[in-house]
Amino acid sequence: INAVVSHMDCLGGARREFTARVEKTLKIAQRCKDVFELRQPFYERLLARLDDNYWLESVPCALAMLYIAKGDVAQTIIGAVNFGRDSDTIAAIAGQLVGAFKGSDAFPQDWATQVTEANPEVDMRKLAREVCEVMAKSLRERERVAGYSAGFSTKST
Repeated sequence: INAVVSHMDCLGGARREFTARVEKTLKIAQRCKDVFELRQPFYERLLARLDDNYWLESVPCALAMLYIAKGDVAQTIIGAVNFGRDSDTIAAIAGQLVGAFKGSDAFPQDWATQVTEANPEVDMRKLAREVCEVMAKSLRERERVAGYSAGFSTKST
């Protein structure tokens, strides 16, 4: 969560609002016993207009789901899917975050099987590697321009 917030300089003037929304959402999340308790207080206090600013809602919600579920893959994604509003985006972001922390083997095997069977023409592992390689190349270029290195690697562990 801190990494997400600390790397939001690209948002320019929206960074302050984004950071405030993340902080407010996480305050609510701290009082939630499970992922399903986030919706009502969030809806009452923090709904955003779902036009061009959908990310002001979906990213904080995804982070909160990860936080409440304590990194449990199924609970993070199930909570996000059931949040409502832009739940497909929230679930996609939450799934990517929890996947980055836990790895693909932490996902329920039947979920992976269903996705693979529904998308037989796509090699998901290959696609994931290619996306990581593009992201790493972009990060290395930004680091080169900025004159520093975060030491990011796409090597599999």
